[in-house]
Amino acid sequence: AKSQPADSEANDAGSDWRWFDGDLNEYYNSLERDEHGKRDPNVITSYAVHRWLGPEASTLIHYELVRGEIYGRLLGTTLKDEGEESKVGLRVFDAGCGLGPGLMYLEQKEPSWDLVGHTISSEQHRWITEDLPPHRFAARLRSYDEPLADGDGE
Repeated sequence: AKSQPADSEANDAGSDWRWFDGDLNEYYNSLERDEHGKRDPNVITSYAVHRWLGPEASTLIHYELVRGEIYGRLLGTTLKDEGEESKVGLRVFDAGCGLGPGLMYLEQKEPSWDLVGHTISSEQHRWITEDLPPHRFAARLRSYDEPLADGDGE
């Protein structure tokens, strides 16, 4: 099996990939620093990443599909029109919320839902807490599998 190259070797053969010595926080921090100026905190599609499903699909389709599944599997119904909201207070957890686009989308569509996200990237967490418009959802800088501290799981 081929081993991962050291960061100093990563730029060989024209590649700009770096392994970040297995540090996912630094990997996502680097992505955020590189793309930060291209994002508009008031336009969810400018920071909805990792959800591109082809040139004809909106970057929001992933969140629309998730919302539809919540309706079908948890609420036992379907979305009938775009303006519909559930009126049921669900607690929704986004384990790997990144920059928070899914949480912003769901908060706008489902104001009665209690939303919490975890990100492992300090730069993504900073974006959520400092750059996004006012929001009700909670974003925590932690892995989804870390135990919560007292008062963290309200």
